[in-house]
Amino acid sequence: MIQKMKKVNLFLHYSEKKRILGQLQHLGVIHLNTVSQVDTQKYNHFKKVRNRYQDMISALALLEKSRDQKSAAGSSPVSGSAPTTRDGKLLSEKSSARQKLEYLEQKFDEREALKAALEELDQSRRELSAWGDFPLDKLQSIQERGVRIRLFIGSEKAFDQFDFEKLDGEQDAPFHYVSVLNRSEGRVYFALLEFSGEKLVLPFEEVPLPSRGLSELDREIQQVQSRIHRLEGEILGCKSWEESLKRAIGTLDSRMSFEAAKHSLERDPQNTIFYITGFYPEGKAPEVEEFLKQQKIACTLGQPEPGDPVPVALKNGFFARMFEPITKLFSLPDYMELDPTPFFAPFFVIFFGMCLGDIGYGLVVALISTVLLFVVPANWRMLAGLGLVLGLSTTVAGLLLNTFFGENMFAVPGSAASVTGRASDLTLFASYSSEGTTVFPAMTLSLLLGVVQLFLGMTLQAVNAYRMNGIMHSIKPFGMILATIGALILACHTNFLNLGFNEQFSVGPLMVGQWLVSIPFAAAEVLALGGLGLFFLFNNPDKNFFLRPLTGLWEFYQFVTGFLGDFLSYIRLFALGLASGLLGNAFNQIAFMILPGYPESTDYLSPLMAVSVIILLVGHTLNLGLSLLGSFVHPLRLTFVEFYKNLDFKGGGVAYQPFLLKQRVRQR
Repeated sequence: MIQKMKKVNLFLHYSEKKRILGQLQHLGVIHLNTVSQVDTQKYNHFKKVRNRYQDMISALALLEKSRDQKSAAGSSPVSGSAPTTRDGKLLSEKSSARQKLEYLEQKFDEREALKAALEELDQSRRELSAWGDFPLDKLQSIQERGVRIRLFIGSEKAFDQFDFEKLDGEQDAPFHYVSVLNRSEGRVYFALLEFSGEKLVLPFEEVPLPSRGLSELDREIQQVQSRIHRLEGEILGCKSWEESLKRAIGTLDSRMSFEAAKHSLERDPQNTIFYITGFYPEGKAPEVEEFLKQQKIACTLGQPEPGDPVPVALKNGFFARMFEPITKLFSLPDYMELDPTPFFAPFFVIFFGMCLGDIGYGLVVALISTVLLFVVPANWRMLAGLGLVLGLSTTVAGLLLNTFFGENMFAVPGSAASVTGRASDLTLFASYSSEGTTVFPAMTLSLLLGVVQLFLGMTLQAVNAYRMNGIMHSIKPFGMILATIGALILACHTNFLNLGFNEQFSVGPLMVGQWLVSIPFAAAEVLALGGLGLFFLFNNPDKNFFLRPLTGLWEFYQFVTGFLGDFLSYIRLFALGLASGLLGNAFNQIAFMILPGYPESTDYLSPLMAVSVIILLVGHTLNLGLSLLGSFVHPLRLTFVEFYKNLDFKGGGVAYQPFLLKQRVRQR
């Protein structure tokens, strides 16, 4: 449900506006209507500094994770010296957050510079490694004797085809010497030694002689890595500053909120009186009203009016509260709407269970969620609880569908199944054979659940229309419900299009057809015609009464086609559950197919059973992962598309965010 809010208009004298805003921030209850975009020098400065603090916290976390991985690989961490400021003063826990920020920025800048230098050295080493490690001092002594040394790179094909002997011409003594240093990836790295003063011209890429050898580069790389390692130790020595940095972020958030509130104040033409509108929960009314009285703040109190941007605060019981994150994935409801969370939550649980629909998978999900309840932080336990509920739903659905890791939980041959058609009284919606055909009660169950949820959506649409616009606007959705119910009863009475939707129609043990035909045909006609009359006469209450039937034709066409499409969309619940079961069964067959004697007299004691176990673990893990994704996404789609459309969900609600000091968040 949505918490009821009260409205307050605050009138502030220019001389006291800052003091009163400060007091309101200490109160921390009233949601002020602030502007969405604040462009003041102070606000932008606070935002910039806040982002710097956040960057430092993120960088610390990444560095800690990286060092933990290196430590696990066998690299021991290095502790640095005591942190000091630029002017040499020691830093401690009592130092200001700004000093800590500057110190960390300095250290991270040094680290980035060293990493850039290391990357450059690594690049130089990669380039030089192709030539090998040759002594530069000997090369210099050779050059001092008048021998020119030049390095070239060329393709192997061009090198092998080139005639180096023609470079000497008809001279008896050679003027040059070619030495191949390396062949790699179709390229030749070679040196040319020239014994004459003449510089030969070669059709190859010439590179300058290196100024450093591989050994020297390796020493420099090792030195830079050591400095980076030591510097990272110094940074991680400041890990205890993280809470101080977070408190600084909270302070800056409070200052930014204050600037936004101050910038949002409207004023009279004389710039003497400023005013702003706020909202607060009804449960906080005594506290707020006492505060306003003590501070002698001029104000008016009242109820929100239509069109007011009232913030939304959800307040549900434990079960529905687990599904509030799902509601917020789409949008918060408008303040005047009903909160859809408690209405779609039971359906979401059932839909998820049907999509996954396996006792084994449900127990795995429930077990993992139970473990997470005791190991995750407090703010994640609600999601772990949601996982536990969905896991138990999957287990129950698997029992009803007779599925355990892709296999039938209860054996069929020779049991009551041969008479009743079902494996067990517990497996109410499991598939069974009847008169040579396979019957899937889960398919009709999916459609039945769809009808129920769509009817609920239309009912809530009528309630929302009444709450937001009055009783006249609620008649149309009420007419839709009556017409649809009447149409279903008539279709069952007449076996519409011979689809099998008649008196014998059942969904597992649910005798739906008998229930519908028990309603007289005449009553169904009254419902259908009465509903259509209400639909056509009240589809647009704001328009002329005699024009409504004409405008209603297009809306009726959209309603009929839309309802059929929405109704058939729910068959995905059956399809996903069937696909999950078939894929699990396929992995079972693959795993046991390699065993001797399969399938009549399978030898489960064979050494190949170890391979079967591996196939089962890998296969069912993959199937569970894929099925979990589909089991979450498709109920989400049915909620946000089919259910919300029939609910005529408006959304667009603004979350209730009281104007408060961030440091007080933990205290409240």
